Amino acid sequence: SGFEEQTFYIFLGALLFVYFAKTLSGSYLKSIITQIERRFDISSSLVGLIVGSFEIGNFLIIILLSYFGAKLHRPKIIGAGSSSSVCPGCEKEAGISMWIYILLGNLPQGIGETAIQPLGIAYIDDYAPEERVPFYIGCVQTVAILSPILGFLLGSLCAKLCVDIGFVDMGTIAITHKDPHWIGAWWLGYLIAGMVSILAAIPFWFLLKHLPRTEIQKDSTEQSRFIAEDNKDCCATYQIFFKMFLPSLKNFLGNPVYFFYFCSRIIQFSPLIGMLTYKPKYMEQQFGQSSSKTNFIIGFINIPAVTLEMFSGSLFMKKFRLNFMLGAAKISSISSFFGYLLLLTLFTTGFPRDMQWDRAFNAGCACSKNEWDPICGENGITYISACLAGCKTSNGTFYDCSFPEASSRTSSALFGPCPHGKGCSKMLLYFLVISVIASYTLSTEGTPGYIFFENIQHKSTVVNQEDFMSRIR
Repeated sequence: SGFEEQTFYIFLGALLFVYFAKTLSGSYLKSIITQIERRFDISSSLVGLIVGSFEIGNFLIIILLSYFGAKLHRPKIIGAGSSSSVCPGCEKEAGISMWIYILLGNLPQGIGETAIQPLGIAYIDDYAPEERVPFYIGCVQTVAILSPILGFLLGSLCAKLCVDIGFVDMGTIAITHKDPHWIGAWWLGYLIAGMVSILAAIPFWFLLKHLPRTEIQKDSTEQSRFIAEDNKDCCATYQIFFKMFLPSLKNFLGNPVYFFYFCSRIIQFSPLIGMLTYKPKYMEQQFGQSSSKTNFIIGFINIPAVTLEMFSGSLFMKKFRLNFMLGAAKISSISSFFGYLLLLTLFTTGFPRDMQWDRAFNAGCACSKNEWDPICGENGITYISACLAGCKTSNGTFYDCSFPEASSRTSSALFGPCPHGKGCSKMLLYFLVISVIASYTLSTEGTPGYIFFENIQHKSTVVNQEDFMSRIR
């Protein structure tokens, strides 16, 4: 009826909004990893743990939710999960251990957002006409890709603002956001993303648990081979649910098509997530770009290409009415193959670096190899620190440096890395072009991958298992 149809579209709109909030916060975190490193003076590996804490929280409950989620009130679970996105509070002291609060904030956020993707997609698959399901899933995935544009742009904006904005006189700040020691207002984006998440959770508390099925009933024979469909007569108590869980999981792993697809997705997610997480930092250090500029480039160049192809992939499936299993599998395989071939070419866009720590001119200085405090010598070489350059005095400019190829014995060095040459700008352009084409190609298999996987297993379990693969990569 009109009421149920209207309710479904309200759910779809709310799901698009909550996807926006979910990916906004996730992309923002990836855009500020260098700011967090500088603020708390921690290593990249430790920042990786902070970023991974979201996945750890997701991993803790994703298997149980994948099985029991379809039996519960899915809209309310999504609402509760979105509103549990916790923003780390602003620190009141400058202790290095304060980064732990960011990690502890990401854990409950990962737990809460576990329900959004699997239960939301399953709800669409249950109550939307079958021929429209790929289009609706494509819309959801498109929003999930579009919102990182704003996430990275928000990161770009916050990176230009001083970390102590509102608390200090900005006129007294002697450095700019292009300086390698600049720390942006990383905490500000967290506050914005947290408020958006709370607003996105509200509509789900007022939606129905069930809607009448569409007129064209979906054949659930294949889907229910390994798990029962979502209906009230399936199980009488939650004790029976728990008894059915382990046998169902065993049947999952016993399906060869599912098992090999499971393994391939784990292998596929591993490099992609790592590349997305550290791509801003890579561009900063390899091509000499500021944190603000790298976030702006990723937000305006890479992500729109992914969005366009994600949406066009769903339209392609709908227009040509491809066989859901065979057609989706072909599109997914071809796009993945050519996408990874393009990614391999990125290895040709880097610059060789000669990392020689112990040299004659800094012997006996006991320099730290973990300290990143770059200076630019008058010989045009960037040194990791003044100590490694053999500099002895400083008053804003470093003097009495003993690095080789200096013009005099009292050679000097300037604070910050040396400017990159024209060849670096050209190589950055090559890197961006190849990266955009690769992202466009790989994104083609987004919607077909979901469709293929859903035809192997049960709906809500399948989409959550898909999410599960991305957590254990």
